[in-house]
Amino acid sequence: MVVRIVLGTAWALVTGFAGGWLMLSPWALGQQPLAKDWTVVTQTEFFTGLGLVILAVIGLALVAAQSFAVLREAGVTDRREATVSGRSVRAGADGTGASNPAEFENTLMGLAQALTRELQSQSGPAPAPGQGNSAGGDSGPKHEQGAPEYPPAFRRLEG
Repeated sequence: MVVRIVLGTAWALVTGFAGGWLMLSPWALGQQPLAKDWTVVTQTEFFTGLGLVILAVIGLALVAAQSFAVLREAGVTDRREATVSGRSVRAGADGTGASNPAEFENTLMGLAQALTRELQSQSGPAPAPGQGNSAGGDSGPKHEQGAPEYPPAFRRLEG
């Protein structure tokens, strides 16, 4: 899908630039005087370029529609009802599609606490935040008093 979107966008941009050049080239190259009637060549180039620009705009619109369809299938952009295994699923827990901010905050706090417990269980018992590690083999940077102590996986990114 991504290749189709990238190729479609590139095609539309190249076509649009070519059309724009055809529309402007009689004046840019000095073939058409400014105050005179258009010659047959100017009319041909201008309207051919206009056709290419219109075709490019249509192409970009189709690529945008395809992109939104892909995002909607992935569940990124749409809050409308989607079917999963024949069941209707909505974004909110109560079926309304939107939850209140307090419920959202409580859910995020629960998720953060669960992730913290999981990280601590993977790295072994960790000292309380702000207290140094008493183990002598700690190769991470030393923190000043009150600074948070990060799990080993994040210590590499810190310095």
